[in-house]
Amino acid sequence: MREAIAILRGLFAGDNVTLQGRVFSVDSARLAFTPSRSVPIYMAAASDAPLRLCGEIADGFIVSNMTPLRSTRRMAAIVAEAAARAGRPMPRIVQYAPCAVRTDGAVARHEAKATIAESLSLLWPVGDDWPQRRETAVAESGIPRADFTAALARLRQGEDAATALDERFVEAFAVAGTAEECLDQAARYRAVGVDELPLTFGGTRPLQDIADLGTRVGG
Repeated sequence: MREAIAILRGLFAGDNVTLQGRVFSVDSARLAFTPSRSVPIYMAAASDAPLRLCGEIADGFIVSNMTPLRSTRRMAAIVAEAAARAGRPMPRIVQYAPCAVRTDGAVARHEAKATIAESLSLLWPVGDDWPQRRETAVAESGIPRADFTAALARLRQGEDAATALDERFVEAFAVAGTAEECLDQAARYRAVGVDELPLTFGGTRPLQDIADLGTRVGG
């Protein structure tokens, strides 16, 4: 990653780039055009070593869906410490989160559960042997592992997300509710250091959700 970003920075600056690295090597490479502005480089990371590297060399830090706020706070602290040691400004933090907006907050949370269920089914392994990053996410979600495992099993047995997942999953992994509730929840992300919150609108009417929240934010 360090070599890749060094190459990209040179290319984005319009330079001829030569680098003989351990993983990547280029010889007098350059873009066929000169970028009209500076191009920031963002890194996605979850474990400690990549997080420190992000603080040392990246312009931004991407936090993926299904990351609870306790995890974001912890990871942001690691990035910030590494940036300070390197004498660099803190990278901008961007966190993705699923979102559902309704005039009835309960309906929105119902919609969010379906999106969360899809992510859980895709990201968590079948069985009890999980990668450490998944173990950590569960521990920092505030949901006991036994409850998490039981919910996964129910989803994989075909149970509807609305009954397999309780409100703790929405609280930990989504922004959902009325427009006002969503704005309040977004403020929690800001409080742990998130600079930008891209929202993934799923459910049955994503375009209307976007419009409803946009109207409230714009107002």
